[in-house]
Amino acid sequence: MKFSLRRQMIIYFSAAFSIVSVIFGVIILSINMNSYRSQAYADCRKIVESNILLIDNYFQQLKNVSNINANDADVAEALSYWDTGDAVDYTRVLDYQRLVSGKISEVDVLGNINSALIIGNNYRAVQG
Repeated sequence: MKFSLRRQMIIYFSAAFSIVSVIFGVIILSINMNSYRSQAYADCRKIVESNILLIDNYFQQLKNVSNINANDADVAEALSYWDTGDAVDYTRVLDYQRLVSGKISEVDVLGNINSALIIGNNYRAVQG
């Protein structure tokens, strides 16, 4: 079966146009995929970096509050009383316990600390 010249030209031009369209489509798809991939990677990297900064900020705040409590004169006095090992005056112990518990509760300024320990020079812990 013979095709006319016009029909052959339509078939060849259609085939060539289809091939060119497919090639351009593949090129554009490849460029877009690489672009989206690099943009997604950059966005994920920014999110991770900001989360790391938030965590560092959280621990820095916690460290600052802990240092304030560790350098507090009342806490130092309570720990020095417990470190002496002398006869126990339970009224003073109760007063110091309440005082230290109040100071330890100040550590919970960030809202999610359940308990804390203050450790004296002889490694005895006071829990609040």
